[in-house]
Amino acid sequence: MTQIKTKEEKQKELISRYASEMGIIKLRIEQIKSTSKLIKYWEPRVEYKALHLRKIIEQILLSSLIANSEIYQQYYHRLGTEWNARLICRDLKRIHPNFFPVAATDDHENMEISNNLEDSLTSDEVIEMYEKMGKLLHSHNPFSPFPDYQELSKYIDDCCKKIIRFLSVHTIMMYGEKDFLYVIMEERTSGQVSINWFSKCE
Repeated sequence: MTQIKTKEEKQKELISRYASEMGIIKLRIEQIKSTSKLIKYWEPRVEYKALHLRKIIEQILLSSLIANSEIYQQYYHRLGTEWNARLICRDLKRIHPNFFPVAATDDHENMEISNNLEDSLTSDEVIEMYEKMGKLLHSHNPFSPFPDYQELSKYIDDCCKKIIRFLSVHTIMMYGEKDFLYVIMEERTSGQVSINWFSKCE
């Protein structure tokens, strides 16, 4: 017999899943930071970093789906058989234009959470990063110019810095736009991902 979950139990499960994905993103970023110690040569080092950056971006998008389970159910089978980040973003925007996370600031004085547009990234910006990394996961064509791996490594590091600032404190709007998650990637005392569920005031 299937046990029906309460609203609170569903919220707790969703928060746990989202926090888990954010925790994995943090670990991947640490792997990228330590790559120079792990891999001696530029070409495999940059390919390794590119792979992790792509996976970070995939996890940002898939985490958006976790936070919007109604949409996730519609796309589950498609996501299980193919991955085209640009097309999935396009389809999600049609259903829920504000599905993507937004960098945030917490104004303690005025008891207010507001968008931090300076540190926010758009879905188009992360898709551009994603597609650029895809080219590095294939063997180099010997008849084309040799890539500047040092410059590409710097580009990946810059992308990671942008993503860290973007996700450091962010909100993600739930489908229906009445509730949202407020996410702190590194809580001050525990260092763990901290998430609160808020409802908008009418």
